[in-house]
Amino acid sequence: MPRADWINGFENISPRELPNQLIRYPKASNTSKENKLDLPDEMRGSGPLVSIILPTYNDSEYITEALETVGRQSYNNIELVIVDQSNVHWIENISKNRKWIKYIQKEPAGASVARNEGLVASTGEIISFLDADDYWHPEKISNEVEILREDNGINIVMSDFFKVKLYGDDGLSSYHEVDVSLG
Repeated sequence: MPRADWINGFENISPRELPNQLIRYPKASNTSKENKLDLPDEMRGSGPLVSIILPTYNDSEYITEALETVGRQSYNNIELVIVDQSNVHWIENISKNRKWIKYIQKEPAGASVARNEGLVASTGEIISFLDADDYWHPEKISNEVEILREDNGINIVMSDFFKVKLYGDDGLSSYHEVDVSLG
């Protein structure tokens, strides 16, 4: 069974020693990041299709990082379902040339309604939820799919998280590790 052994390495390190994948830098004032977005054109590989449901509402300043962490997943049979309640045009534009991204524009009705809309539109065998202000470790989906594919009766996988706070122009100034027990 895959284990999140990489978590153990964070136990006694300083904030400045965190891997780049886990660092959130201060927000830029320009929220239209469509041209700077680094996303693959395809995310269709082997293995079960994973549908990632991402609801948005007034969080366009964060969503670029969330989208890029999906694109950096080592597991690459992914369908991303964006349920946009913000009507941010650049979010819709990124889906136009990427068949692995479904875009749904809805009037604001709350995160749970958006997640349910995403569930209806998803076609994956495995469902994962990502909030627009979150970002994932590159091995998250791969590790979770491996656990689910084992014949051990597991039907739901959850992961722990780290809360990273950033302040100022110099990047990371505060870091807090949340309980990462695997038991």
